[in-house]
Amino acid sequence: NVIVANYSSGNITVLKKKSDGSLNNVIQNIQHKGSSKNKERQESSHPHMVQFSPDKKFVFATDLGTDFIYQYTYNPSSENQVLTIKDSVGVRKGSGPRHLTFSPNGKDAYLLNELSGTLIVYMYENDRLRKIEETQVIDDTFHGEVAAADIHISPDGKFLYATNRAVANDITVFEIIQHGKLLFKQFI
Repeated sequence: NVIVANYSSGNITVLKKKSDGSLNNVIQNIQHKGSSKNKERQESSHPHMVQFSPDKKFVFATDLGTDFIYQYTYNPSSENQVLTIKDSVGVRKGSGPRHLTFSPNGKDAYLLNELSGTLIVYMYENDRLRKIEETQVIDDTFHGEVAAADIHISPDGKFLYATNRAVANDITVFEIIQHGKLLFKQFI
């Protein structure tokens, strides 16, 4: 299967792959609905990405427009219901969830919020995300447009890097410490 988040149209699309790697027609289209606090950027649903859970049982979709992470059960062999909604996790209104990644050991998840510049740490256990910490990728003295963009964990699992576009134009570096929590190291 190929699963695509469609930012502008507010939906998630599932396509089956053929044996040669080419794609069949759309077999499932899930339309998200809703809006949030920022009337310019969150006037409607804007799924930004989809991410498989480490065990591949679930697909998580970040929705910048609704301030939710949607959790779908992944049914890979289904003909028309590959994704079924299991849960959703809300974030502070106006945050704008953008990118989600899991730690190499699969025990923690990290969510970068584009509009607020916040970074949320979740413990991933019993098939659920449980918030354990929230920090930010901008300095307390920063005054300008926040446009947090992407997060990656170093191959050794010791550091997390978060980018911020626009005026800040920087990378925030965190050390990943005990229980997946983050320790700020530097702005680059």
